Amino acid sequence: MTGPYGRWIADYRDGGLHPFPVDGKRPCVTSYAKRRPSAATTERWAQTFPAANLGLPTRREGLAVLDADDPGVVALFEAVAGFTPLRVGTRRGEHWYFGDPRGEIAGANHPLGQPFDIKAAGSAAFVLIPGSENQGAVYRIIDYDGDDHAAEFTRRLRELPRLSSSAHRELLQRPRGLVQVRKTSAGGGNTILLTGATIPEGARNDALFKASCRGAHDIRQRHGDGEEGLVALTDHVHALNSALCDPPLASDEVDKLAGGVWARTLTGVNHPPPRKKKYVWSVLQRMGRQVRSLVLWGWLTQGQFDTDDMELAPARVAAAIPGWKPHDAVAAIKGLVALKILRQVRAGSRGRGNVARYQLVEPLVSEVSFTAGLHALAGDAAALALLVFLADFWGPDIQAPISAEGMSQHVGGPFGCWTKVGILKARDRLEAAGLIERLAVKRTSARHPRALFQVRAVGVLKIPGNVPVDIHRPLSLTAPAARLQRPW
Repeated sequence: MTGPYGRWIADYRDGGLHPFPVDGKRPCVTSYAKRRPSAATTERWAQTFPAANLGLPTRREGLAVLDADDPGVVALFEAVAGFTPLRVGTRRGEHWYFGDPRGEIAGANHPLGQPFDIKAAGSAAFVLIPGSENQGAVYRIIDYDGDDHAAEFTRRLRELPRLSSSAHRELLQRPRGLVQVRKTSAGGGNTILLTGATIPEGARNDALFKASCRGAHDIRQRHGDGEEGLVALTDHVHALNSALCDPPLASDEVDKLAGGVWARTLTGVNHPPPRKKKYVWSVLQRMGRQVRSLVLWGWLTQGQFDTDDMELAPARVAAAIPGWKPHDAVAAIKGLVALKILRQVRAGSRGRGNVARYQLVEPLVSEVSFTAGLHALAGDAAALALLVFLADFWGPDIQAPISAEGMSQHVGGPFGCWTKVGILKARDRLEAAGLIERLAVKRTSARHPRALFQVRAVGVLKIPGNVPVDIHRPLSLTAPAARLQRPW
């Protein structure tokens, strides 16, 4: 009898994933956790265990999965861990997928008796993926009505945000008064609602502060930066305090809390959630300080290369990318291999022409042409990474406050491992190249005016229509890359 593994494995393998067979919830094989099986191995497994379920090791794939055994825990996940584009319905609850590329998140089963598990960096931890069946229930992606769950699952895996260490710590603590913010159009306009358990004394300030930070940006969009916005936020926090806190906080404490949240919102310290593409945010968090690897990733994705078999000679890469030296190319290649974006097909050896060959596991989706950007910035990888974020996240021709403090590591910005100085240098390089322009008008804030910049990245965008939108490859490369005669 053909079951989930026999029916779905070919679809997952086409998308670059290699699940292993699971009998119910017990692995059918032992060699699944450390390395990805080959296509021949998965075909053999499909013939041997066709009725098995599909398992995916979390540590091997750099994942942290929150496994809710009770539908009521979903509100806890949303309040603590935040947004994720990939949620899978199970027999008793949901799987919430997050990234853990460095294997830093420790797994836990029912921490402090709570009805959920954390599947992460455990040596044998795994989860069942869409297509699997358990006691009559079929695992499916929530909020997806299409038929190709394997392709959609693989696509969303590439857009996962990281599970922060603070959220992980909070999940392991005894549950307190946790809240959940939602939007609704009931009654006209976007009203912010908050639901959750009653907040006891000792947890009120922390819970109200988190809920207020989430609501402040929506209120600011509707009421502006002036006094009207502060009044609206204060009324909002008073309503939350009265509805959920037991006993409620004093009125003067609520006013002080709302004022502090509003000041943080205006200065950019309390940064808003991503408005456009979560993908570029997650890519920056994933790459960390490895900006050369990020640039090489985009350059290879958009080049005229056979990405399944590339010769990557560091000297040739450095000759094609302006301002790069061979050691830059070596570091970039090693970084991509470590992140499992590049897979080595054949090792290099001494001798003329014996160059290592690689396969690009996944493309980098961006509207920016990496070739044009590298030439405009003379190979400055850090500046190009900042430009990709501005163009893909906010838009290629928009006014944006480029706050080095708000984007840097100590407030959890998109450039998770960057320093404030590094962001300032990249911003200055973009300004010198004419890709951003400092405006005379400044954005008003509670502490001091913030500089506004006009993004002018239209000239370095890829040409749409030449290639599929999801890959974003230009038709041709500009000099000197166009002089290359063979793929690498």
